[in-house]
Amino acid sequence: MEEDIITDLTVLEDRLDKMINRVEQRGLVLQRFQALQTTLFTLNSLPEMIDAVLEEAKLFFSLDAASLVLLNEDGKVAGYLNDSGCDYQKNQSLILLKSRAALNSELTRGIFIGGYDAAKHGVFFQDGKQKPHDVIIIPLTRHSEYLGSLNLFSLKTGNMPDKMKLELVAQVGFSVSICLENHLNFAVAQQAYRNEMLASANNRRFLEQRLVEELDRGQRSTCSLSCLMLDVAFPAMKDHQQNAQLEIQVLQGVAETVKRQLRVTDVFSYYEGKKFAAFLTNVPEAILIALSERLKTAIAEQVIKFANQIIPLTISLGTASYQLGKNTAETKSHQEIAAGLISAADANLHKAKQSQSPTNKKITAA
Repeated sequence: MEEDIITDLTVLEDRLDKMINRVEQRGLVLQRFQALQTTLFTLNSLPEMIDAVLEEAKLFFSLDAASLVLLNEDGKVAGYLNDSGCDYQKNQSLILLKSRAALNSELTRGIFIGGYDAAKHGVFFQDGKQKPHDVIIIPLTRHSEYLGSLNLFSLKTGNMPDKMKLELVAQVGFSVSICLENHLNFAVAQQAYRNEMLASANNRRFLEQRLVEELDRGQRSTCSLSCLMLDVAFPAMKDHQQNAQLEIQVLQGVAETVKRQLRVTDVFSYYEGKKFAAFLTNVPEAILIALSERLKTAIAEQVIKFANQIIPLTISLGTASYQLGKNTAETKSHQEIAAGLISAADANLHKAKQSQSPTNKKITAA
């Protein structure tokens, strides 16, 4: 009888130890989850959020890699990232989808945890360097609207998170969804404010429409159209709100400076991010180069004072030209020609940023 009691007590102690251990483990998991939430909700920008989600989620679930899919049907998410100065195309763990049609509808409605199927899950993992074995795909939704998904994977079998972490999968998705929605809403408001403040510089749509109109009018002539793309950079402030205020001040000052250097007939507009664009008719290449250098000098001589500091500006320029009337066999529409001209100027701007040659040398204000 006494031996039975001792045996029962031993069994109970063992069970109690296991229960205590599970409680302690659950407490640690919850602490880590709370730390993850705190990190997400104290970030200042969409690029910061993306970087944090990819890194922190991978660590929280103890998996090999993570990716983030964002729905970019109207191009706005890419625009917001560009506005933030984020070179998102270099981040292979960030996938922007032009259409939700590329996704299996089941994977947009509920969480998937299981083995990797390239046909179904390949769109979520486009790195190409590693082949997932097991995956977790967490849809990110707010108010029944699909925003994207957070995706994690293991390179080998039997490496999925324990039950306690898996119980928090939905909560992680919910937290990331709220954080993503907040940053997207802020980006919308910031862009609207920027556009309002820069109303005098027109906007991207106005530029594209005017280019098409000029092509329509000049289709029987031999005049030339040139597009000039300008990008301005400056040191970022640590405070996100201050940085947004500084950006508006800089862009307004640059817009006024550029307009003073252009002709009345030239069309000038705010484009996106920290970029401006202008198109000019019948400008010889030598004059276009001289104008570019004049703009560099004028902007470099600007004195931007903010928060008791002198803010140095760095600018880069790219140009492209199109000769009307010489391309008699042209099969592209005027909309396509206009888009191509802008794209060529933008590509030359990017080259100018990377180049160290004297013709594309950046000028920094002191």
